[in-house]
Amino acid sequence: MAEEIRLPEEEKLPDIDITDEEFAEYINSLNDLTLLEASSLKRSVDETIRQWKLCKESLNSLSVADDADKKLSNSIAEANIFESMGVDTRDEFNTEYEKNIGRLEEIAAKLLAIIEEHKDEVDSTTYMTQQMITILKRRLGSFVKPNSEPFYDREKKTGELILKTFEYRLTGSKEIIDYLGQKIVPWLRSHRKEVSKSLREETKLLLEGCKTRAIKDLCRQFSENTIAKFMYHLRESLDDCAELVIIFTNFLAHMLKHGKNNGTDSYGKILVLDFTDMYNGIYDIPDWSIQEYLDLFYEKITETLTEEVEDRYPSKNWHVISDDCDCGLTRPMENPHDWELLEDTD
Repeated sequence: MAEEIRLPEEEKLPDIDITDEEFAEYINSLNDLTLLEASSLKRSVDETIRQWKLCKESLNSLSVADDADKKLSNSIAEANIFESMGVDTRDEFNTEYEKNIGRLEEIAAKLLAIIEEHKDEVDSTTYMTQQMITILKRRLGSFVKPNSEPFYDREKKTGELILKTFEYRLTGSKEIIDYLGQKIVPWLRSHRKEVSKSLREETKLLLEGCKTRAIKDLCRQFSENTIAKFMYHLRESLDDCAELVIIFTNFLAHMLKHGKNNGTDSYGKILVLDFTDMYNGIYDIPDWSIQEYLDLFYEKITETLTEEVEDRYPSKNWHVISDDCDCGLTRPMENPHDWELLEDTD
């Protein structure tokens, strides 16, 4: 399954304290959800069901009190539970529990059916990207400018940029690679002291199989397993050069951290998603092979970065990362999907 694609915000459970007719209409409206929206909403529904059941178990576990201290303790515990669920008494809790659990479980079952219906389509970069585009367009279309919202224009512009990067992904991420290639040299020049320090302090660590600061930062943005898979094609594309890997991962971590406010972090995120999908064997962008992608990355980024670094450090002895080095990450599969099989579908 395509990894680490998340909605711009978690799909929230609406108010279900409605009539049976309204609830039936709501259940029917779930058919309009994308797979990602259905998955997100199901997480919210499952969590709400879990909270109701935990509260019920907690109430049932409160034993009959024989002394004043125990009675007071039980009363405080009950009051906390009632407050968390928006009720005042145990009878009200029981009534709301029966009504809500029944409806929540019906919603969860409907969402599960939607997810199951599309389970054979999720292992596709194209499909998951189209899902994100549908969601982003829907949310941008629902933007209404409030009179008192000073950040509306910025947020709308950010959303439009994120949408554009996902649209770029559907045509092979060429604009994304070009953008990264244009940004990395100015970043390298403006962060030369930080980069020099990283090269001095972390090259040996990386070669010995320890995480660098940048790789740790990337693992906070994505799962460690995803970054391990991402690093497979990144290392290959950077000729397994420790210095280039350190520089590029520092650049990427910087972009993900500082690009959140304007949406430019999406360029870096999509690169991670692309490389991970290649590793998983599900990269299926039409009319664009994985080899073409990697060749473009090498031309726009590896060659540009190598030339800049060699000019800056002409006497530097470059270090090659060995094949058995995992860079401090959870080692992914020994033999990733043979992406050459995907190159020619004619």
